[in-house]
Amino acid sequence: HPINEASTIAFSVVGLHDGQVEVLLSSKPMEDAWRLVTIVNTPGLAKFYVLLDNAVVQPGPLTVTIKIGDVTRYCDYEVLDERSGFGFGRLRLW
Repeated sequence: HPINEASTIAFSVVGLHDGQVEVLLSSKPMEDAWRLVTIVNTPGLAKFYVLLDNAVVQPGPLTVTIKIGDVTRYCDYEVLDERSGFGFGRLRLW
């Protein structure tokens, strides 16, 4: 995927042993498995990128939900229609 056409959200998980990571974008499951990129995956620490482009998000509010087992975390963003360097649009954490 061309780097100048995607924005990324990074997150880390401590103590991920065999948990399945599920990502939802505005309450909809992220269907494309390639959008969740594993950077590091050890029992002590796992790091991931979520790749976003205009196929899955549009300017406006965006809630990213991360589910692992029975633990759920929510992050709210505002997707701006302006660009800043790489990426298709800026993400502003609420």
